Amino acid sequence: MRVILCKFAAARAAALLAMAVLAAIAAPACVQQERHRQEMMRQTMVTLNRSEIMVETGDLSEPHKSLGEVGYSEPFSAAAIDSTHINDKLRRLAIDRYQDNVDAITHLTTTTSADGSTFIVSGEAVEVVGPCTFCRHKEVVEVAKPNPENREVPAPQYEIGDTWIARLNGTDGDIKVVRVAGNRMVLNWFGHINTYTLDGNLIAGHVGTLIGSFDPNLGTFSFPLWAGKKWSQDWLLKTAAGRIWGNTRGEALDWEQVTVPAGTLDALKLNIVYRTGLSHVQMTCWYAPEVNALARCDSTDPDFKSQELIAYRPASASATH
Repeated sequence: MRVILCKFAAARAAALLAMAVLAAIAAPACVQQERHRQEMMRQTMVTLNRSEIMVETGDLSEPHKSLGEVGYSEPFSAAAIDSTHINDKLRRLAIDRYQDNVDAITHLTTTTSADGSTFIVSGEAVEVVGPCTFCRHKEVVEVAKPNPENREVPAPQYEIGDTWIARLNGTDGDIKVVRVAGNRMVLNWFGHINTYTLDGNLIAGHVGTLIGSFDPNLGTFSFPLWAGKKWSQDWLLKTAAGRIWGNTRGEALDWEQVTVPAGTLDALKLNIVYRTGLSHVQMTCWYAPEVNALARCDSTDPDFKSQELIAYRPASASATH
């Protein structure tokens, strides 16, 4: 899940959330060379290990148990339908998710979207039970790279009671899921009740100093997300003061680590731009799947310059205490 903060004043629309500081430590040249050598050895082992995961269109004859589904989608192209590319991407996803346990990927299926623009791949990650002649040497598995190049971020899953504490321009406040019904979700955001799509796009509620609604929605996100993805959505903001047409453009740039009070998080950096006939607001945000939220956002909106995540309290964790 991710949290969205939205503001509109003097025909500005913006959705914000979080802030962080990147840290880097320089090492002496000799230490760097040794680390580089060790990293090259590690990458070689991981590459060899990954290549040993069998990918099948059918099932396995050996006894096995299902670990879960793996899959992704990407723009249709000649490279996207290449079998080597498909197998490598599925193997990366399976190791990233199931690590030591995965031995094979079965029931590989591929299809395209109705308009032919998107290529969709899915399969089932399995673990062999008992002796296995083709299984890899699991002791060399190491998924130390937290954000593989082709990592895909699915839409978050919301639960009533999920809570984030955020700091907006130096003021702390709660953001809490109070209702999930049908294809909509209601958040209590800093004391305001706002309605969103299930993937976190603002539909209605407090928009800065106004109360209004977006048709169809603000379009801040377009899940699944992956580095390099771009999206665009036109919208109409309707308020008692009038109507304003606008557009949201987004781009997922690359994976980075951001440090906020909530911790150091692996995050996908996003560039989001809101435009109307009167204004242009740009946001740089970092979406962290670990906390289902934008961990940090910096904005050109003078009233909402930045926000950072202080803490995340999922409802499922609270229920166990």
